[in-house]
Amino acid sequence: MALGTKSYRSSRMVCLLGVLFLLFVSTSVVKADANFPVLSVKISDTVAVSGEQNSVISIYLDNYVDSIAGFNLWVRLSNIEICEFQKDTVTEHDTLYWRCLAYSGPNCVDSMDITDSVLADPGYPYDMLSVDIHQVEVGSFDTENTLISNWEYVTAQPLGTKYDLNIVALADQPGGAITPGFGPQTGGLLIKLLADVYDFPDSVLDTLSINPVAITVEYHSPSYFGFARPNGTSIGIAYNQILDTNMWVCEQWLGDSCLSWVRTSTPPYDSIEIVPDSVAYIDTTVVIIEPGSLTILSGDPYVCGDLNGDEMVNVSDMTYMISYLFSGGPAPVVFAAGDLNCDGLINVSDMTYMISYLFSGGPAPCANCP
Repeated sequence: MALGTKSYRSSRMVCLLGVLFLLFVSTSVVKADANFPVLSVKISDTVAVSGEQNSVISIYLDNYVDSIAGFNLWVRLSNIEICEFQKDTVTEHDTLYWRCLAYSGPNCVDSMDITDSVLADPGYPYDMLSVDIHQVEVGSFDTENTLISNWEYVTAQPLGTKYDLNIVALADQPGGAITPGFGPQTGGLLIKLLADVYDFPDSVLDTLSINPVAITVEYHSPSYFGFARPNGTSIGIAYNQILDTNMWVCEQWLGDSCLSWVRTSTPPYDSIEIVPDSVAYIDTTVVIIEPGSLTILSGDPYVCGDLNGDEMVNVSDMTYMISYLFSGGPAPVVFAAGDLNCDGLINVSDMTYMISYLFSGGPAPCANCP
């Protein structure tokens, strides 16, 4: 598993990424047919037991039209009393590049930070460099066998709490060979986040299984949500035109003329200006976001593969699963019983597993269920 040590660059590189994503947001977007989405982000439902570590939260992506070369996602856990995102502490080397402006003999006595220029162009000349070492807290994740397994930069930064992670990923960084993104596809696994479930006494487990943790993507601010094409333009960003009111205070008058204006956010003011402005937002007619959940099992005994609760595994359970997966039917009586291949999810692969068991002599579900 390629857990949260995929790539950690300098904090200056993170600043550069922030600039890149601002460029994504500020670039105009070609609107798609409002009746057909261009992008769909889905967090899968999963299950865990009390005290479980490394519980996998899988995020899937459908990009029907555009290739993807970068993204930014803010993922949140709704119930802070049940679980938290797993985190680790890594050593980050912050490399700064300098140009000397003045020398006194062999010593530089005045210098300028040109790190951004060197990162943008590895051939940019510099006179010296310095390396600062920091201990940084990061979220744990797994990119093995995902759409971004070969991407050059992937990180998950906590946003001040144990229950929020901001994922930033770029297929290609400046310099070296070009690493492409991925083309239009459906059903691809984007990334796997890891969570740790708190240990609960038996007296509260039944309540927790009734009230699962909602796992959501915060999409109201383009500063924390964005997908970019290989050319850097953003996907699914639209703009509202508004009138922006600016207030100004004159710091120095010469007769009736002001020599120095300063902008202010509150009265009193000497002049007012109303100008048109654009405010970016996520166009949810073309970007679909589906939340997921994490259910804590009560630990009651169950038969793996017995979705309908009759303590047997047969064709009726396969029918039950098909109804649940494709027709909006009820969830399994014991949710974990539907996870026949023990990957933390209930999906088509579990149905395939059940068909193999019932009709082709495949392994019994009880061999893999926890």
